[in-house]
Order: sequence, then C-alpha cells, then structure tokens
Amino acid sequence: MKTSSTDRQQKALEAARLQRSKQTDGFEASKGSTTAGAALDRRAQRNLSNLAGTSNFSSSNLPKVGGAMTRQSTPVAKAAGADPVDVQAEIQDGLITRTDALTAANDAVQESETKLAEHLTHLKDVLPPDQLQAYADDYRQDHAALYETAETAAADLARYLTENAAPLAEAEAQIAAENRIPAIYQADITTEYVEKAAAELDTAVTQSPTGSPSLQDALSALGHTATAGENVGAALSGVGGRLGELAERAGKAFGGAGAAFDIASNLDRIVEDGGRVEHWAGVAANAVVLAEIAGVTVSAPVSMIAGAVALAAGGVSEYRDNEARVADMSGRLAELGFDEAQAERISRSNPAALRVLGEAGYSADQLQQLIAQDGLTLVNGNHTEAEYFVSAMQMLGVSPADATQLLVEAGTQGSKLVGHVANARVTSERTREDLLRALRVPYPGTEAIRELLFQTLG
Repeated sequence: MKTSSTDRQQKALEAARLQRSKQTDGFEASKGSTTAGAALDRRAQRNLSNLAGTSNFSSSNLPKVGGAMTRQSTPVAKAAGADPVDVQAEIQDGLITRTDALTAANDAVQESETKLAEHLTHLKDVLPPDQLQAYADDYRQDHAALYETAETAAADLARYLTENAAPLAEAEAQIAAENRIPAIYQADITTEYVEKAAAELDTAVTQSPTGSPSLQDALSALGHTATAGENVGAALSGVGGRLGELAERAGKAFGGAGAAFDIASNLDRIVEDGGRVEHWAGVAANAVVLAEIAGVTVSAPVSMIAGAVALAAGGVSEYRDNEARVADMSGRLAELGFDEAQAERISRSNPAALRVLGEAGYSADQLQQLIAQDGLTLVNGNHTEAEYFVSAMQMLGVSPADATQLLVEAGTQGSKLVGHVANARVTSERTREDLLRALRVPYPGTEAIRELLFQTLG
C-alpha cells in the first residue's frame, strides 16, 4: 500500500515533535514550582483611622529584590551562513526557558493569593472592610518579591518574543523554501510554544494586584510587532490581537478587574462541595479567575481558591490547628493595631462559627468583643452551637447588640450561658414559650446565668 503525502507529512511532524521533546526535556517540569520570596522587614503599625478603605498596595513601593531575574532578552544572532534549523532550535529553546520561568513565577503568585484567600475567608466577618483591605495590602507587601519576579519574567518573555520574531520568521521561511524535513514541521511546534507563552502572559497580567507600566510597555511593543504583518511568522501573528488586548490591560490592577467570582454568594455551595466548583460554576478547574471576598479581590485558579475557601469557611481542624497559619495571621493582625492576645484569639477562632454569627447580623465590632471573651465557645467551638444560640436569641427577640452585651457581662460564665441557651433551643419546641420553659429548668450551676439572661429578657 502506498503512503500518501499527507501521511508522510504527519509522520514527519510527529518525528519533529519527538525530537524537540527530547531536546527540551523539562518544558513542563517546572510547573508547580515556587519562587522563594524575600523576607521583608516588618513595618510600623498602621494607624487604621487614616485609612480610606482603599488599597495601599502599590508597585511603586515594592522593595528591590535581591537575586531578581537579570536575563537580557537579546535577539539570537544569525551569523552569516548559519543553519536556519539551528537558529530555529536556539530561539525555541530560549522561548521554552523563559516560558518555564514565567510559569514558575505565576505558580508562586497563585499559591500566595490562595493562602491570602484562606485568611480573608476567616477574617471577612470579624474585620470591617478597611481593615480587611489593609490586611491584604500588608500580606502582599510581605510577599512582594513573588509579584516582582512574575512581572520581571513576563516582561523578559515579551521582549524575547519581540526581538526574535524576525530571526525566527526568516529561519522558518528558509527551512520551508529548502523543504527541510522534519524541521519544516517545527513551525507548528513553534505555534504551540507561542500560544503557551501568550497564555502565561495573560495569567501574569490577570494576577497582578497593581498593574505594571514596564510590563505594559513590553507587551505594547510585542503587540505592535505581532500585528505588523511583515516578517513576524504565523505563530506570533496568530496571537497578535490577544497580545494587543493584554497590553491595554497590563497597566491596571488585576488586568482591569472585570467581573469577579463572588465568594460570598457561592460560599454555601463551595463548602458543601468541598471546593470543587468547576462542575457548576462553568469554569475549568485550572482557569485563573478573579474572586471577591468581602470586597477584596484575589486571583488564582478557581479550584485553588475554592479549595482554600472551603477549608477555612468550614473551620476544619486541618486549617484551625495549623500553627504556622496562626503565627502568620496573628503577627499580621498585630501590625494592624490589635494587641497580641486579641490577634491570637482571632486567629484561633472558628471561621465557621463567625460566619453563622455574621450572617445573623452580628457586626465586626460585636464579633471582636465576643472573641475578646477568652475561651468563649460561641466563637471558638462547634458552629452548630452558634447556630442554636443564634436561633434562640432570634426566637426570644434579643438583638445581636443585646446578645453581645449579655455575653460580655457574663464574663467567664459566657460559655456556660451559650451552652444553656443552645441546649434549651435543641430540646424545646418551636414556640417562644416552650423555649422560655426550657431556659427556666434549674440545671446545677446555671442560677447566675439564668438570672442574667432573664434580666436581659425583661
């Protein structure tokens, strides 16, 4: 049986793919690796009364990072008589190396933003908006090296593509003219590499919390080159429109921050599904999205954000017992003006219980007062106790403000009061009278708290 021309071309293309795969072993190996962030000196405590509720995080006050990428994106020199196959291979290798570097930097930013999403989910009910934004700003300042590394890697990749567009196009045109097989089919593989590079550049722009004028300049030059239409090759011209759009977005925080995935309105479902949202949210698990948590924007793959949010919002022991998280969160809260004891109490509180109280109308200030009652099970214990307590207070007509005052006055007896009220709600029927009868049951040791409770009820 004769082999058709199409079959021969397909086999040659596969051979070319295999050859380049061997030459560039490790193109995906760095996926998931992280870039170490330089530790920054802690700043003096902020005076939150001066905050206007907007982000203070800016690329203009990013620290200089030691060991930042210094690679120069110079074009590959094509010496007289150089084999175009060698030129093509060298440019592809440089493209792979720089794309890998940006992938690793993007992954590190995603991990950092995911951890921030955990913290914000825990704190969203206990901190008012200005403090929550200040917390996010402080967190990003302490991880600023990660954002700068991603910005530098993205600009380096964009410049490399710009400066090597013409040499690559010339080499591949010569290969085609000479019908060099299998190298002639490397043009298709170049297209794959360029598309991956464009995708990583898109991720870098979407994840930047500040925007970057320098990256915008590099992308503008690349977009202009890609759409020039002359001597740039099919691979780059094929993504020219996308690169031009990226250049417009790159100077803005989170690439202009379009519609964000609303964590609050989806929180029940996220927790219920254990963070697996792609099957109902209509996005791929690895799709980078903008998510809004109580007004603060974060950006990472939806599966990572949802998984972190589910872990924190559920108050599971894996999250609550993580001493490294407690130390990190406590230190950051102390920088925002909380005394060390209160900062640690907030960090060790149960975010699931805080969420129940927040949804019932307890303000951030009231939750902070409750957390200050050291050891109060309402904010530290199982969230189901909080649910029964809230239900009982609502049935009795006690407002969140009055309930907070009641527990503050109860002092060290607060947890006993919460338990008594919650148990009465569990055992009583649906009417207020049934609940009052259950609350009057003289369990040993409840005399003082029952008296205080009925004083509140009038």
